[in-house]
Amino acid sequence: MAETRLPLRSHPKIEDTKHPLQIELAKLRCIVCNLKVTRTKHVKCQSCAYAYYCSEEHMKEDLSIHNMTCKQFATLIDSNLNLSPKYKLVIVLPEGGGIPYFHWVTFKSGRSHRVPNLEDLSDPFYMSKQYNITQVLRKVNASTRFGARFTTIDHEVVMHNLRHTIRESYPSATIDALMNYRAPNYWRGCQVIVSEFDFGTKIQNATHHDLRLAIAFLHTYDCSLMRQPRNEPYDLEFTKRGLYTRTDYHKVLNEGKSTAKVKAVIIHSLGDRRMFGQDHFKAVEISRDHPAFQVNCTKISAAMSLPIVTFTLPAHADWRKHHKGTILYNPYENESATNMHLDISAVDDSWGSVNAREWCGKVGSILVVRKNGEDITAQQVEALAEFCNMAVQPRVKVHLKMEREWKERKGVGTAWELTRVHKRRARQNVIEKVLCQKAFDPFFDHLKRQKIKDGYLDWIPAVSPYLG
Repeated sequence: MAETRLPLRSHPKIEDTKHPLQIELAKLRCIVCNLKVTRTKHVKCQSCAYAYYCSEEHMKEDLSIHNMTCKQFATLIDSNLNLSPKYKLVIVLPEGGGIPYFHWVTFKSGRSHRVPNLEDLSDPFYMSKQYNITQVLRKVNASTRFGARFTTIDHEVVMHNLRHTIRESYPSATIDALMNYRAPNYWRGCQVIVSEFDFGTKIQNATHHDLRLAIAFLHTYDCSLMRQPRNEPYDLEFTKRGLYTRTDYHKVLNEGKSTAKVKAVIIHSLGDRRMFGQDHFKAVEISRDHPAFQVNCTKISAAMSLPIVTFTLPAHADWRKHHKGTILYNPYENESATNMHLDISAVDDSWGSVNAREWCGKVGSILVVRKNGEDITAQQVEALAEFCNMAVQPRVKVHLKMEREWKERKGVGTAWELTRVHKRRARQNVIEKVLCQKAFDPFFDHLKRQKIKDGYLDWIPAVSPYLG
């Protein structure tokens, strides 16, 4: 009798028994670079078991960001595996609290595409603005000046700004913390970060990589300039100058391994001067291989042929919390540092102004060094700051006023466009006459005589930075 064989049953794949989110998270990609990693060669977070990296270096780079959401993300995933697939993970940057978190929300149809259902959030919100994060970062990639930095973006990340329906929305404490307490005040309310396969199409679960993209966007986008991205998109100078580095004030001063020391100067902010009695200009010593020496020179010092570099110091923890208006002055204010960063490039539309994002409002104390590694004194830095304030800025303002009056008189049209070359030549003439040793040295000598007359005897041995 012939043997009857039963049809073979197809064994289910391992992935078939998993939740769709687990399948999605099992697609191993590095959180930092978003490139695929192999199952044998990768580094995994031991706490949440959901974060993968292609190398130890990338894991260390992401450590400070990942630690904010690691435990909350793992708890949220493990306790909601039976949730309906219509719920998707988003990243919430709350108005208060200072820590981002992941959240389950549903989506509904908006004007042009699907938007988060605000009823799934705790507070009553309404949808305000929307920012296409990846669109801005792709423009950064297209910048020939700075080179591509976000080359592995394969989906869309959108940030929705939510405002309170009952009360006025306050500046976001979370964004402020992510930007080392230097966030512009226009970031208000709650932000919800959504991940999409393509803009306006299928929604997917947000990941830790999307959080990194959002933070890069916050460091890049400047609403006050009304342009995308800012005029210096994702400049590495932000990182080099420590603008968004969350660390201790004294730790920054002690960076570097070299035992050789160089004399530098700190220009203290209003908070350091009023709360701790610090001198406005204070001489310090730093290591010869301090990160400050890797920063580019300021535009004014480059025009003056003086290799001067400024490096941002962290806000002091004792007064950092007061910058929201709990005291009657702005502790971040540092007018001397602001004046040293006037834009004097003759071909730049922002000629005569400063980058408002970096050098207005939230400046803080800064470290000033010579890029060539030579010593610089407190008297020399004070003279440079006073020169920018008393000589350079007034001359630039007068010239800009003349340009505006000429434009109003002649009108905008062909004649105005034809004279743009002459306008640049006139600006260059101002730069050459004002920003030079011939103009600075007499100013330095006059300031020195005045300081000695007022009783500042430490000015007696002071010499011009051009002389040593």
